[in-house]
Amino acid sequence: MDKSIIRKILIALLTLFLLVYVIYLIASASIQNIRTETATYSTMTESLDVQGYFIRSETVITSSSDSGVLSYTVGDGAKVSKGDKVASVYKSAEDAQFRAELADLEAQLTVLKELQANAETLSVTPDIIDENIAKYLFEMSVSQNSGDLSKSDENINQIVYNINERQLLTGKIKNFNEKIYELEAEISSIKKFSGKETAEITAPDAGYFTSEIDGCEDCFSIDDIESITLADLEKVNSSEKNYSKNTVGKIVSNVFWYVACPVTSEQAVKLNEYKNNQMTITMPFASVKDANITLVCINRKDNRSDGVAIFRGTDMNSSLLSMRSGSVAINMKSYSGVSVPESAIHQDTVTITTEDKNGKEKQESKKVYGVYIQYGNELVFKEVVPLYSDKGFTICSQNPTDDEMFSDTTVKVYDRVVVEGVDLYDGKIIN
Repeated sequence: MDKSIIRKILIALLTLFLLVYVIYLIASASIQNIRTETATYSTMTESLDVQGYFIRSETVITSSSDSGVLSYTVGDGAKVSKGDKVASVYKSAEDAQFRAELADLEAQLTVLKELQANAETLSVTPDIIDENIAKYLFEMSVSQNSGDLSKSDENINQIVYNINERQLLTGKIKNFNEKIYELEAEISSIKKFSGKETAEITAPDAGYFTSEIDGCEDCFSIDDIESITLADLEKVNSSEKNYSKNTVGKIVSNVFWYVACPVTSEQAVKLNEYKNNQMTITMPFASVKDANITLVCINRKDNRSDGVAIFRGTDMNSSLLSMRSGSVAINMKSYSGVSVPESAIHQDTVTITTEDKNGKEKQESKKVYGVYIQYGNELVFKEVVPLYSDKGFTICSQNPTDDEMFSDTTVKVYDRVVVEGVDLYDGKIIN
């Protein structure tokens, strides 16, 4: 075959290959994979993770007895008045156990006798009782999750009371005579074998009782919160803890409690931005979530130095009574709105038509932040007003004002937001 013919064939084939390759590149550029995620309504909280040191008005209770077995008559977190009995001392552990059983049986007997006396005048309905039981079950769950075990026990007693009341009301039982007789007999038997208390211990002040002592009750005073320094907090970790063998517990008497947190200069600036806001504190290791706190002061040498932020709270429970220090989250502000992946936000030029003072139409263009939304096989660019970003997501204003927006279109819940794709632009047709 003539060499010129072969050359022409090769050139034709090479040309065809190049043509096919160019067509492939054009096609692949116009048929790019687009991946979308649905925009959702969400709430994010801006918070600081710091170490917290708790300061309370605490009075340690001690026993004058050097021997005997201690038995508490109130639980941790119980609210007591000055002079109320918080514990008893017995000669032996057996006597203490008998007395604990006796107190429980006497409480049951009191409840049954009260129901028995009011049996003829019950005015509630089974539906109301069922609602009460559901309410106390919910409150019990909340109390247990927040660490308020004393409140949880109260809820349990109320649930038992309502169940017994329902049985009496619906006629499932006529009376509690048999059960009352059994309890009285058991109480009488225990009284014969149990020894009497050798001493009783009372609350020196009104407040909340806890049996837990950590030896730091005198480390800080709430009168000195505005002068606490970073060095003072470091001493708490390094100082020896003082315990007394006769310590029974303590009373937290002031309605307010405080938490001191070491903060950097940057964190101090951020806290000052929200100093007038109602904040909350979360302690994941103490089952405390979103307890209300207020920023009292930030103690530091100057505006560029690190310091100690002092917060005040009022919501008390058994976890807050016993906790001295630990990791806490100071929740400064919450943002709610449309949540979109942070990577889905782009800048693009938006053009709008307006009227000048003479009524003539004119066009204005501006670069704004927004996301691309897929409508059918077309991309639409929507402006966003970011409020807060964290962990790869951004909360955008759901109803931004005209002053915040350049255009009149913003992202909405359930929009299909483009999170992956190339060569994105408003009006692009996709396959």
